[in-house]
Amino acid sequence: MVFRNGRRRAATTDSSPGSYLTATAPYVGKFGRSLRVRGLDSRVSDQALARDIVLHPAGVLAYSLGCFMVPDGEVAAAVDQLDGGTFLYVAG
Repeated sequence: MVFRNGRRRAATTDSSPGSYLTATAPYVGKFGRSLRVRGLDSRVSDQALARDIVLHPAGVLAYSLGCFMVPDGEVAAAVDQLDGGTFLYVAG
């Protein structure tokens, strides 16, 4: 997956570029099976937990508030492959 044009600000709808570490286990949220991420880069992605940035199914959403949206048919495999503290890098 490649994400571009990210932002760190809380009011943005873009995902922040930079380095992330996935949660050790998925959870079921309001959009379905999802995975929390923790930003690792100071002043770039470090607000991910505070902004509740997660990887979640795209569903019928036209946009997200900075979360990483994955097509519904691919989200289960993505969550399975990425949980457990996987390192992610998002290009900016």
